[in-house]
Amino acid sequence: MEKLKELLLYDELTLKKIVRKLHYKSPALLSKEFKKVYGLTPLFYKELKLKRKCN
Repeated sequence: MEKLKELLLYDELTLKKIVRKLHYKSPALLSKEFKKVYGLTPLFYKELKLKRKCN
């Protein structure tokens, strides 16, 4: 999950490309696991971090 957080924040990869890179079966599975651990979807997490950088 830490690698996923890094990719979401610092790479310009789409979620589909991240799924392939991390060898997940689907974006839905990746999102479900991320939400279970962090309480947010991966895309929402990325948006929050981007908004904080802008402010």
